[in-house]
Amino acid sequence: MKTNKKHKEVVLVEEIIEILQYKAEKASRNLKSYMEFVLYRKAYAFELSEEYKL
Repeated sequence: MKTNKKHKEVVLVEEIIEILQYKAEKASRNLKSYMEFVLYRKAYAFELSEEYKL
């Protein structure tokens, strides 16, 4: 199965990278995998508010 993926560069301060790296290790994931996992969950949990829909 072929998936369409786009590559984006994300620039974060070192402190944030360290926090994400720590959380990734706790979740038994590498940093890239953990960031994809978190962003995927956030994206699919997003719901437009009624105010935004108008």
